[in-house]
Amino acid sequence: FPSALAESAAANTANVANRGYFGRNALSGRPAIWQAVIAFLGQHPKYLFMGTSVVNPMEWINPVPGLSYEVEHAHNILLQVLLESGIPGLLLVLLFVGIIGVRAFRLLRRPDLPNWIRGIPVIVFSVWIGEMVECVYRFERYILPLCALLFLLMGMVGAAGKRSGKTQEKERLENNR
Repeated sequence: FPSALAESAAANTANVANRGYFGRNALSGRPAIWQAVIAFLGQHPKYLFMGTSVVNPMEWINPVPGLSYEVEHAHNILLQVLLESGIPGLLLVLLFVGIIGVRAFRLLRRPDLPNWIRGIPVIVFSVWIGEMVECVYRFERYILPLCALLFLLMGMVGAAGKRSGKTQEKERLENNR
């Protein structure tokens, strides 16, 4: 090779960008993507009931006026699910998140467990919050090891956050009265 790629002229033209955490463009165009998804769903309400498809759903969004660039996903997991699966799919996801959320808060309040187990919900919550602006763990990326780790952690939260046997027995006795 006459020269390495890092030494070529093309390597010297790269721009490093930093959107920062605060300021005018902290979300780097995400609100425009969200507005395009909402506008599309508003113009085509039938997709609220059945969704577009899990196969390239953004092909419907990229031509929407107001979005000057093409995007691969909605950069918000709830909007992505709504776009792909409609309201029924979104309700199922919210039900799952609700169950795990309740069990996570229950797990956080259990002093009888080691701190490392009680800390697992913090990881799950931080990923969920990140998904509101990124959508990295979206369902078409199921091959990513991190997605498997997230669902493993949610399974641990779901199992460890169940009501204790004493609480279930107490409720069962109260219901039989």
